[in-house]
Amino acid sequence: MKNILLTLSAVLCLMGCNPKQQSTAAEGDQSLPAIFAGEWCNADAYEETGEYFNLIIEAGEAARIYFTNGGPFEEDFSFRVIAENELELYFESLMGSTSLKGGKSSGNDCSSPVMRCKIGPEGRMQIETFSDACGFVPKNIRLELHRLQQGEISYLTGESDSGSENPFSEVVATYSPDELKRLIGKESPENIGDLFLLLPDQDCFEIQASDRKQMLKGKKIGEWDQMTVGELDVKNRYLNISGAYEGSWEMFAKREGELWWIAVNYQSCVPLCQTEIASTYTFSNGTLTLHTDANLAGYQDLWPELFIDFGKLNKQQQQAARRVWEENEYAVLYRLPRNGKTITMYLEQQPYLDEDIPENAFIEVTAEMWQ
Repeated sequence: MKNILLTLSAVLCLMGCNPKQQSTAAEGDQSLPAIFAGEWCNADAYEETGEYFNLIIEAGEAARIYFTNGGPFEEDFSFRVIAENELELYFESLMGSTSLKGGKSSGNDCSSPVMRCKIGPEGRMQIETFSDACGFVPKNIRLELHRLQQGEISYLTGESDSGSENPFSEVVATYSPDELKRLIGKESPENIGDLFLLLPDQDCFEIQASDRKQMLKGKKIGEWDQMTVGELDVKNRYLNISGAYEGSWEMFAKREGELWWIAVNYQSCVPLCQTEIASTYTFSNGTLTLHTDANLAGYQDLWPELFIDFGKLNKQQQQAARRVWEENEYAVLYRLPRNGKTITMYLEQQPYLDEDIPENAFIEVTAEMWQ
């Protein structure tokens, strides 16, 4: 299991922790106090706040301050020195692996401070955030961050150098080789159909593995539901369920040596579509593990500008779009890869259309899974 976590951590750090050759300008001739330099994390605060928070501060002539939550974007800041141990940070730019229609180009006011940072006598950093109209820093929270020591692994990896358990991974099932042989007819899964039988019942309409085995053979389960496997694409590792329900259920898998990555996506559409299940698992050495450190597309935070081009909205429409976003927590939907690579995130549009948000303002977000 440790190897799985370290592999995931390497991916996250490549996305969000590697410094780039870019400087962030300070106001006037202010220089960044050396006391702030380092990588700051809130590993101890996640359970209380529910927020990932990684602040990287590079001092020197080419000073740079940026925030990441482990997703594909980094938000850069300019700064104002308030005191020797206190900074105010201002939105400067967004960087990432996907183009983002937001930031200063969205027409939002980016001049207000995003957060205040203060280092206490014990060496920990107190963070207070405000509204971040142009970026994605969580608003109106207070956190205490600690500075990573040399050789210490970021909390984004899910493990510390002390070997503590990953709070974002949960073992949901273990199978011995004999159990696997009885269930799937072999000592380890070889394809998407095998993995379908290893999923928890609650992710499969409470259908037991023995009935799912019959579904793989084309049998319909349930007097009314008539559930069966609709499409089974072994080559592209994709499977979906058809039956008398409103919505869609699908799964996708990717193999890396002896490790399987598995995604399960279920959305109900009664009457509007919403995500009911969006689970990421790994399977290795007889162990099925649920991972909750990011969503199916690898994002740890979502914001409205990711899905709506605010540059195409007037002020009233922008306010309406933000209100609908806050009221529709589960309205972000997914389409799993059909070619083995790309997942799509998009919005249930109807609540926005009801507020006169134009159809051409919606954006579909794509990403390669588990890259």
